[in-house]
Amino acid sequence: MRAEMDKVVFVLVVVVVVVVVVVVVVVVVVVVVVVLTLAMEEEEEEEEEEEEEEEEEEEEEEEGEEEEGGGGGEEEE
Repeated sequence: MRAEMDKVVFVLVVVVVVVVVVVVVVVVVVVVVVVLTLAMEEEEEEEEEEEEEEEEEEEEEEEGEEEEGGGGGEEEE
């Protein structure tokens, strides 16, 4: 009788340990996926901001060239 109870307790302990390990692995995977997703979103936002800044700089340079070109033409006259 005692040997049977020991086997049942052993099986229950093994089941509990397996369940805990599975839960920990699932939590770690979820955390990693969330962190990577947030990092990807931040990179995309930074790239978009950089592209917008580059476009703004190009527009400013074009405006500056137009002003310089227009001003230079007036000076030559």
